[in-house]
Amino acid sequence: AKIHGLIGSSHQAMHSELLERGEDVGTVGVDGHDVAALLRARRDPDDVLFKEGLALIKARAWADAGAVLTEARAIWVDHPGIVANLAWARYRTTGRSMALRRAEARQLFALAEKLDRTDPDVMALYARFLQKEGDLVGALSRARRSLKHGGNEKKLNKLIDRIQKARAS
Repeated sequence: AKIHGLIGSSHQAMHSELLERGEDVGTVGVDGHDVAALLRARRDPDDVLFKEGLALIKARAWADAGAVLTEARAIWVDHPGIVANLAWARYRTTGRSMALRRAEARQLFALAEKLDRTDPDVMALYARFLQKEGDLVGALSRARRSLKHGGNEKKLNKLIDRIQKARAS
């Protein structure tokens, strides 16, 4: 769902008209839509593009997943799951230097974490990335946070065990 007419002179006119009628102007857009509902819809993880991107990641079609998730991110700029999965896809896509892939993934994962530090899927994926990059302290922190917020207990406990064993050696 796209948000139409939230800025501009027509918005100001509608805003004034709604104020005069005593309505809650904080949640109504120019076209009469409930802005809060539209914002929730923008973050809906059931979006077709997001699902397609996840399926491509599962199939290890990294470049295709990156392309689809880039398109999804153009619609849902602040969706932490899209940002984190885009980071993973770009990190795994060959064809560019590893230094560039690492830097881009770090930046995207940091953004995803900033958007939602409690999303268990985002934190689990970030933990896997950090483990691969040798940041075992950071990986352990994200894996534990994911577990705390309802992540897949069996998978996360295995990841935590691998990280702890790597730290011990």
